[in-house]
Amino acid sequence: MGNHTAEDHTPPWSGALPALSLSAGVLALFVVLRVLAVSWWNWDTAWALTDAVDFESFTDVIFGTIFSEPHLTAGALAIIAPVVTQRLIYGERSARNTAMLMLAVCAAFMVALTFSRGIWWQWPVAVVVVAVLAIAHRAPRGSLPGRFARAVLRRTAPIAAVVVLLLAFIVQTPWLDHERIALTDGSTIKGYVISVPSGYLKVMTDDREVRFLINGDVASRTVLD
Repeated sequence: MGNHTAEDHTPPWSGALPALSLSAGVLALFVVLRVLAVSWWNWDTAWALTDAVDFESFTDVIFGTIFSEPHLTAGALAIIAPVVTQRLIYGERSARNTAMLMLAVCAAFMVALTFSRGIWWQWPVAVVVVAVLAIAHRAPRGSLPGRFARAVLRRTAPIAAVVVLLLAFIVQTPWLDHERIALTDGSTIKGYVISVPSGYLKVMTDDREVRFLINGDVASRTVLD
């Protein structure tokens, strides 16, 4: 019988576990930052807002961040796209398919922002960043620009993650519908319905106060632009 080492029993997918763990951690931190930013860093409001976050709403949180502040998103794309471009050109061949997919997604968002919102400045900014990285990559390996370019090349995913987390930290627009709620006493409230438990509404107002409204006191609800 031959000798068996621990490596013989290592699952083929074990190498992907660190990346999956890191992705899950980034996603969790992204949601936490979004909840805190939307609640204006008010602890009680943030706690109430967690009722609007579950596994099914993760996509709402993510896309709500991307689409709610177009100019901030454009700035993030103008940084991420060049970093991914460098990965595509100078990175390992095994990573180029992923880089190509990421670059296609970035380009799609940038084109949409250009035609729908007229945000054209993202393109020259991205070109400048690409040029700076390309010049730095051609510098001698031991020089400061050369070390910088290769550090960026090795850390494409962490850089993209930091930019996305910074976006979550800054954007304060909720991912929920902005509504005007008319009450039976003639008053109105503008805010976001967090949840609709039996018999009442849980609402976060525009001033980031949490209010509980009895269904019988609500005359109408209108979604605002």
